[in-house]
Amino acid sequence: MQNLPLSDPVIRDCSPADLARLHKIDRLCFPPGIAYTRAELQFYLSRPGSIARAARLGREILGFVIGRIEGEMWGRVITLDVLPEARRRGIGSRLLENLHGEFRAAGTPLAVLEVDTQNTAARAFYQGFGYTRVETIPGYYAGGRDAHRMVLFL
Repeated sequence: MQNLPLSDPVIRDCSPADLARLHKIDRLCFPPGIAYTRAELQFYLSRPGSIARAARLGREILGFVIGRIEGEMWGRVITLDVLPEARRRGIGSRLLENLHGEFRAAGTPLAVLEVDTQNTAARAFYQGFGYTRVETIPGYYAGGRDAHRMVLFL
């Protein structure tokens, strides 16, 4: 995938057939201890209330987002992954906007996520959407890495 075309990817629902590709992308995007296992991704993809969208260009999935509506109060961003070579093209923004739209349609007033305190690019990305850090969670990730909990009022 050296020279990606500049056309816009299609955002579509993830299917069970996408699991292997999503798992591979997640392992490319996140270090061990933060990346999800195949079983964890399967769990989130199959749970009622989960929302999973993929950005596809031709036959290639470039990124995906998984979220969950948790009760009436909030939607949780589980993960947002974009292949390193496909970043800075608006794919992550389109995926997150799509997920926010689903949260709004369900009437949830708040979006919540956790992000590695060391991932400055992700923190800046979410802050650009209006997310605010509300707390730091020590040892949130395997290996003892801390996370910031961030929220966005929809």
